[in-house]
Amino acid sequence: MIRNGLRFSINNIINSCLQPTILFPDQELELYDFINRRIINKQIDPQEIKKHIAHNILKCAAILLGSAVGIPNFDIGFNNAGKNQAVKWISGSLVAGTFSITSLWSLLLLTQQFKVRSIEEKNILQTSSKSIPVHIISHVVGLLGGIPGAFVAYKYNKYKWLASISFVADYALATNGSFELIDQIIKKYK
Repeated sequence: MIRNGLRFSINNIINSCLQPTILFPDQELELYDFINRRIINKQIDPQEIKKHIAHNILKCAAILLGSAVGIPNFDIGFNNAGKNQAVKWISGSLVAGTFSITSLWSLLLLTQQFKVRSIEEKNILQTSSKSIPVHIISHVVGLLGGIPGAFVAYKYNKYKWLASISFVADYALATNGSFELIDQIIKKYK
């Protein structure tokens, strides 16, 4: 009786949350087991804790890299703002801040793709793998997109190594952006 009541309530959860998803019988059993262990009995898998810590470290790295992206662009705004020191500092800070905020936002969106999922979630919510040509095209676009920003950072900074920060960030963001764009186009015309 309790098992049927539990199955009925789990069916309600599945029907309300996963309506567009079609589950095979083995996936449905995995989902029942997952809901029973995680939601009802509140059991935590030690592997999930390690994955969660790794995900938080990745987020911290994204925050550091995203914040550092604006540094190479500070001199561009600073040197081209005229003779007034206050205007130079404001201009340099705004240019650096704009690059940093945009990159930080994009990198945090990128880290969401690496969300920690349990084995059951991975089995149920399998995503189709992208083809190799899509990956290659995305990386070529990322490489080509990273070069101009690195060149500008190299040319207008007295610290030439700052160009590498600009290149890595521009490469990562352009690669991810083109990958998502190509993926959306493929989904639209499939």
